[in-house]
Amino acid sequence: GEPEWLGLLRGLSDSGSPSQALSSYPVPSQHLADFLGSRMESRDGSRFAAMWQSGVDLAPPGEAIVATERLPDVIPDFDVLCVCDGRMRWYAEDAPELEQALSTVCARYKKKLFLGASMGGFGALLHGAKLADAVVAFGPQTLLNQAILRPPASDVAALEGLAGRVHDAVAVAKVRGARVEVHCAADTHLEHALALPLADLALTVHPLCPRTPFARLMERAGVLWPIVAGTMVRLMVDELAPPSPGGAAAAEAGEARVCVAKWEDGRCSRYWLSKEAMVSYFFGEHAPRLPRPGDWFCTRCSERNMKSQFFCNTCARQLQAGEHWSRASNAAEPGTCRVADRVFFLRRGDWGCGACGNTNQGRDRRCSGCRSNWDDTRHVF
Repeated sequence: GEPEWLGLLRGLSDSGSPSQALSSYPVPSQHLADFLGSRMESRDGSRFAAMWQSGVDLAPPGEAIVATERLPDVIPDFDVLCVCDGRMRWYAEDAPELEQALSTVCARYKKKLFLGASMGGFGALLHGAKLADAVVAFGPQTLLNQAILRPPASDVAALEGLAGRVHDAVAVAKVRGARVEVHCAADTHLEHALALPLADLALTVHPLCPRTPFARLMERAGVLWPIVAGTMVRLMVDELAPPSPGGAAAAEAGEARVCVAKWEDGRCSRYWLSKEAMVSYFFGEHAPRLPRPGDWFCTRCSERNMKSQFFCNTCARQLQAGEHWSRASNAAEPGTCRVADRVFFLRRGDWGCGACGNTNQGRDRRCSGCRSNWDDTRHVF
C-alpha cells in the first residue's frame, strides 16, 4: 500500500515551492457545516459531491500560518532514509535495536519527519512518535486484534500488546510536543485512527471508500504532495501546531476534533467538526453511500453514479416512454464532480448510447448493448 515515496520526495526537492506547499495544504479554520450549509444533512449525494468539486469555490478554508517573509525561495535540501520491513513484522521485530539505529541517524539532524502508509504508517507511529518532530501516517492499522492485515503473533494478547505500544507512543508524542497526523479514508481504517489518542485536528478523514491502497491513490490524484510538502515547510519554520479555529473556545470541552478533506486539483483543503458529527456525516441514518474512486455525481440531481455508468441512473428513471437516454444527465457534462481515481474509466472518445444507455469505449463502432451504429445522432460523446 506504500506510494512511491522516493519519486514523490525527489519531485518535491526539484520543484517544491514553500508558499505553494502552504497554500495547497492550508490549516483548517472553518466548520464543515458552515461550508456545506443545508447540504450537510442532505440525503442525496450533494453532501459528498461538494468535497470533490474542482475549479469551484477556491477560496481557502484556512490561511497560511507562516508569514511569507519567513519562507525560503525553495524547499531546502534534505536527506531521505527508507526503512522496509521485509519480514512483515510491522516494524516491531527487534524493536530496541531498530529504535537505537534510528536514534543514531536522527541525532545528526535538527528536524525529523517520519512518513508511512498502512504497515509503514504503523511503523512511523511506533518509532517516529519518540524520535521525530512530525509524523504523518496514511491509513495505519492500529487495532491489530481485528485488522484484516496484521503481523504474525502467538495469540490475541500479543497483538493487543503491540497495539498498546503504538497507542502509548502517540501519547508520548503529545507530551514531547511532536506533531502526529493521521490520514485515512472513511472505511475500516477510520476505526483504527479513532482508537489513537491524537491531538486536536490531527485526524483527517477523506470522503471516499477506496478499492485500492489509499496513499497510492492519493499520490496518483496529486493530493499526497500538498500534505507532505506542507508538513515539511511548517516543520522547517517551527509552525507545526495549527491554530485553534475560532479561538480556544471553539474546542468542545477538550474533545479533539477531526477534519474532513476536500480534494481539488493539486490541493487538499480541510474542514473541522466533532467526532460525533463526523460519524453522523459519513454514516448517519440518512447518509448516502460513500463514493468509490471514479464515481461521479450528477449535475442535476446530485446522485452518485458508478464510474462505469455514462448516464445518471436516477435521471434516466424519470424519462418518459420513448425518450432517448441522451436527455438524461451524463458524466461528460461540464461541471460534473468526479471522485479521483488512478485511471478514469471514461476517456476521450468514449460514448454513451442514446438508445439503450449503455457505455461504450471509443474503439467500439457499434453499441455493445443494442448494436446501434456509433454515428447515431442520439449518442453522447
